[in-house]
Amino acid sequence: MDNSEIQNLFYWAVGPVVILLAYIYLRDRYHKEPLGLLAKIFFLGFFSALPITIAEQMIGEYIDLISIPILHAIAMGFIGAALPEEFAKLYILKHWIWDNKEFDEHFDGIVYAVFVSLGFACIENLLYVFGGLNSGLDMAQKIAYTRAIFSIPCHALCGVMMGYFFSLAKFERVNNEKYMSCALWIPVFFHGAYDAVLFMIDIGGMDEGVVGLLYLLFLAIYVCLWVCAIKRIRHLAGLLVPEGPEEDAMKECAKCGTVYSSNLKKCPNCKSKIIQVHEPEPESVIQILEPFESGEEQNE
Repeated sequence: MDNSEIQNLFYWAVGPVVILLAYIYLRDRYHKEPLGLLAKIFFLGFFSALPITIAEQMIGEYIDLISIPILHAIAMGFIGAALPEEFAKLYILKHWIWDNKEFDEHFDGIVYAVFVSLGFACIENLLYVFGGLNSGLDMAQKIAYTRAIFSIPCHALCGVMMGYFFSLAKFERVNNEKYMSCALWIPVFFHGAYDAVLFMIDIGGMDEGVVGLLYLLFLAIYVCLWVCAIKRIRHLAGLLVPEGPEEDAMKECAKCGTVYSSNLKKCPNCKSKIIQVHEPEPESVIQILEPFESGEEQNE
């Protein structure tokens, strides 16, 4: 095995992380988050892999007592993997971002949650890909390609869901505890369902038809996660407030007063279709003539 093959594996392990980080960073169009803070959050997610792994091993010892394979797969997916991982990510956000002055608009929650999620996904992916070398280069490449398409985006999308509700818990006036609960349990649901189905597929001796249905279920969960996450990104991106001349194009919902900057056809907050467009108030004829009149009075 030469260095080029090792480099190729590294690129496949880290490349998807970089691409998704760049996308979510650029999606925050007006008020970019400080790169230093983003790097800090990313590496907090990166190094959280150690305590998470220890917690998962401890939980796994109890889950292994379950003798029914399907129940064991479900427990491993939701309790053994999704819960400790998503809890750790939310813990980092709550303790390092919640009271930070840079967390000052809705979309910031998605940015920070995706960065911490991909920090964990990065180290996890490196361990899986290079751990696959024990079974040969072909296996490591297969793991790298598969995880680049599915696992890394899954972590990012769960981060989107977490960040969305984390922001609502911060900025909305009501239901804050409900939103904070959703910031944990909705990512746990998607992540757990994703892992649980994969664990079920790995159960030996299953009928081929059942395995095929499980693959379809897996794809359905994955597509549903994409759809839900994209909707949340568009919603909070619509609340971004620009600076400068673009402020004249801001829109305000006539029903709830939510101000946003996109060309959405309905309010992203209350879903009302009644939209008012902010336009600069035209100067009246009297206002235009006032400077001239005052000048004439001075001349007299």
